[in-house]
Amino acid sequence: MPFALDLPSARRWLASTLAAVCMTALLAWLRADSNTAGLVFLVLVVWTAAQSGILISLYSSVICALAFDFFFLPPYHTLRLAGTGELVAFVSFVASALAAGRVAERARNQARQAEQRREDMERLYAL
Repeated sequence: MPFALDLPSARRWLASTLAAVCMTALLAWLRADSNTAGLVFLVLVVWTAAQSGILISLYSSVICALAFDFFFLPPYHTLRLAGTGELVAFVSFVASALAAGRVAERARNQARQAEQRREDMERLYAL
């Protein structure tokens, strides 16, 4: 399946980006700790995965992971991690986000296949 950027797809990419940016700004303004920020970002990525395709959910997980690292893990405002605890938190976040994206994509594929089977059965009964 070649990658084509049509208007609805472009809107999904933009919405994913804006959701991550707005959530980051809100969490930074609220001075959220890393636990809260990680959970909120994870929910955002799972929601994005449920609404969009695997590419957009992976994109969202990368944006959220970078924002999580840059704003909420020490040393702050760098893309470096201070120690093993921060590294474990970061890797856990990325792995969870990727797993959620894969599960949502699989569920969407199964729903499409079930709908296709239903349509095939209706055509068969019509004959």
